[in-house]
Amino acid sequence: MNAHSANRIWIANTSVHSEPGISNTGIDILIKDGIIEYVGHSPSDTLNCLKIDGQGRHIYAAFIHPYFSPGMELPEKIDAPGPNPESEKEVVDFWPNDAVHPERWSWDAWFPSKETGDAWMKEGIGYVVPALIDGIIQGSFPTVALYGPNQRPLPIKLHSAIGFSFDKGRSVQDYPSSLPGAAALLRQFIVDANYAEKHPKFIKYRRSLDAYLTLKDLPHFVQSPSAWDIPLWKQLFPNQNLVFVEHGEAYRLSSTDLKKGDRLLLSCRLPSIPEVRDPLLIEKSDVIQLKEWELFPSLPKLLNQQGIEIALNPGENPEAFRKACGIFLQNGFDEDKLLESLTTRPAEWLGLEDQIGKVEKGFR
Repeated sequence: MNAHSANRIWIANTSVHSEPGISNTGIDILIKDGIIEYVGHSPSDTLNCLKIDGQGRHIYAAFIHPYFSPGMELPEKIDAPGPNPESEKEVVDFWPNDAVHPERWSWDAWFPSKETGDAWMKEGIGYVVPALIDGIIQGSFPTVALYGPNQRPLPIKLHSAIGFSFDKGRSVQDYPSSLPGAAALLRQFIVDANYAEKHPKFIKYRRSLDAYLTLKDLPHFVQSPSAWDIPLWKQLFPNQNLVFVEHGEAYRLSSTDLKKGDRLLLSCRLPSIPEVRDPLLIEKSDVIQLKEWELFPSLPKLLNQQGIEIALNPGENPEAFRKACGIFLQNGFDEDKLLESLTTRPAEWLGLEDQIGKVEKGFR
């Protein structure tokens, strides 16, 4: 019997890790319709419960994958300049550059397979943020329970974050073709959005501008494939809630403008092992590859010591995610900090700290 075929579930006499640093044994948990209604000893009301013996088991809050791309599907070809308006009359409603589309919603393009969901559930992932990784302004992302009623994904917050990058993605337009061009395009959009907010009668591009103005207080997930992008993001959005999405140069982060209190989504992508069996191959090895391979295992510990808020991006491979977590622990990353990076911290970033990330009454 699954978790949604009984009205109430009673997990008896188990070990509960309610949040990082807090654990208790001999605990009973009552769950009704997917919501925790009791955590404690000897519940008084267990009527109509499906009882599960929890002895020898450990109960944690479901892990959160804050940047989930498996199952995301986009049209292979975009024929129209701009975000494919339904009619010529709507052309003026959209931002004229197709790399900028804050009106998109990643849920509309997300079609995960059951096999994908099962694989991630086995690694403890219960909640995901489907990320539409396409364009300079990518649109908004929901937070989704991998298994809701009827074992299907269920959005628990329709708009949790908005995505950005300096890559124009699938846009067929030539501009922008460089980092300065992408930054200039973003600056112009921000200027127009600020103008539109102060002038309601300004009618151009309203479907894009209004979408962003509605979402602007959400966390801005900004892709930072180069560690040196971080100061530029801070200049573009000095007053926004930024989450830096690291994509492969984390070993350089300690020497950038990443400061105490900044938020970093650290990739669990495992660097490839350098080939060292042949002296000739060693000479041809990429120094950057060697440096990343050397420093990757200790990065979470070092960044945490600098006061940088870390959440983990499990990536696209469940097995690599598990292996990376083991490597981080072996190299000094505290067990409670690891749990925090997968539960309470991403829940807080997404504005869901009162719903997910802990095993407490009222939580999912």
